[in-house]
Amino acid sequence: MLEIAVIGILISFIFTELTGFYPGGIVVPVWLSFYVDQPYRIVGTILTALICLTIYKILRKHFFLYGRRRFVIMILMSAVLTYFLKRFLPATDLQIVELETVGWIIPGLIANTMERQGVIVTILAAFAVSITIKLVAVMVL
Repeated sequence: MLEIAVIGILISFIFTELTGFYPGGIVVPVWLSFYVDQPYRIVGTILTALICLTIYKILRKHFFLYGRRRFVIMILMSAVLTYFLKRFLPATDLQIVELETVGWIIPGLIANTMERQGVIVTILAAFAVSITIKLVAVMVL
């Protein structure tokens, strides 16, 4: 697992340097690559990130939320939304599809990057790097 993390961080770094696009952060594609075989979990992570971004856009109209404050708000919202998803989703029929998130802060990191460079670019970059990491890990390890 350590080898995959190191390879993944290197691939994320190279991708960012070559393209100028951030795949949600340096560690986000590594974590997503661990769950490539669980698409509902990745969908849950992206949906949580989109909800974080939407709530942030509402909050920024009323509060001064830029830079570090934006980052902290995104991470906190990610943790709170993930908590509610884990706490209340089992009481619904959606638990059948295992709609969860990858970690507690990964959706917040993705949402923060979405705010800076756009939703589509961030999602495409994260998927491209995650799949590349998974393929390299399968071939090398």
